Amino acid sequence: MRPKFFYLGLLWFACLLACSIINLLYFPHTTIFPDEQRFLASAARLASSGEFWVSGDRAWEMPGPALFFTPMVWLFGADAAILPIRTAQSVLLVIQSALVALTAQRIFGKSIVAYIAAGLVAFYPFFLFYQGLLLSETLFITLLLAAIAALYCWRDRGLQIDLPLIVTCLLFAAATLTKATLTILPPLLSAATAWAAGAHLRRTFVILITASCFYSGFMSPWWIRNGILLGSFVPFTTSSAMNLYLGNNPHNPNAGIDWATDLDPAVMARISALPK
Repeated sequence: MRPKFFYLGLLWFACLLACSIINLLYFPHTTIFPDEQRFLASAARLASSGEFWVSGDRAWEMPGPALFFTPMVWLFGADAAILPIRTAQSVLLVIQSALVALTAQRIFGKSIVAYIAAGLVAFYPFFLFYQGLLLSETLFITLLLAAIAALYCWRDRGLQIDLPLIVTCLLFAAATLTKATLTILPPLLSAATAWAAGAHLRRTFVILITASCFYSGFMSPWWIRNGILLGSFVPFTTSSAMNLYLGNNPHNPNAGIDWATDLDPAVMARISALPK
């Protein structure tokens, strides 16, 4: 009888094959969206100068995607790196499937659930589409799933302040450095996991403080770099203020996303003048 991982291997091979067909036959050999062009340009500038820029801004978005793309840009050149980046992201999709299978096995304790979960991730149409785009989502989802898997591992090992907790915080920080949507959530997740697992209040508080220190430590290179370049504490991105204003101003009662009509131009001009 074939071992169970043989069938998962077939599943992941089929996933890679599907990604290759999509990348070679569906997508053109160029970027499609302006966001892709921005990420690729940031990676090209990082590869050539060693400095992270987003057009003329220094912290407009998080550096994770550019760091991920840069080795391939350095090896193949910006234009020729598009297919290698897509190939790398197809491998990330397989890793996502494996991480979801592992987490499902931990939660439900049934292999059939893990197989179904792995298959759903490997052939989810939106994931198959996004792995062919040079954006932040595929890398972010992979790092987030890895952090969640590490969080479960840390819980199963007894909620100790040890290497699994450090790895969990590191993976959460890497996910945040890719896409800043997690903000301050990771330490809270560690504390909530401890509390839900039966830790008493004092232990939960110790874990919260410890996880916050680890998470802050891993985020600190970005904070120090931004402080030096911008002269102020920028924990995530300088585009946050603009997006916050766009979604929460009296000129945008319907929660639109039109930068031409859903804001006050005078206020936007003041925000745009801030160092970025």
